[in-house]
Formats: sequence, C-alpha cells, structure tokens
Amino acid sequence: MRSPRDVTQFRHYDAHLFRHLDKLHLTRQEVNRLFRRNLGRDAAEANMLALQASPWLDALERMILGSP
Repeated sequence: MRSPRDVTQFRHYDAHLFRHLDKLHLTRQEVNRLFRRNLGRDAAEANMLALQASPWLDALERMILGSP
C-alpha cells in the first residue's frame, strides 16, 4: 500500500489555494444554480472557492439574499 502523497511537493502547490480546497463543501454547480435562481446569473469566478466553502446551501442563500 502506498503512503499518501505530500501535496506540498506538487509543483503547482499554493498554500492559500489548498487551504480553500480543504474547506470546500459545495460544488460549483450547486453554487451557480443558487445564484441563477436568486440573481439570474452565475457566481463571479473570482469568488467561487470562497462560496463553495459555505457549510451548506441554506447558509449561502441567506448570505446572497442579505447582500445589497
């Protein structure tokens, strides 16, 4: 059995990005479906990882509806 790879040795490793990846709970499709239903558009690409880190869809929807 192989031992798990050390992701820090990956040539494209970025600590900031991998911290976000560890926190992902939602898929891009779930986030965009919620944005389209409430705002009629997809989520901004620059915000996608942060949005996917929301713990559940209800929390993300409350955040969307509560924003100006």
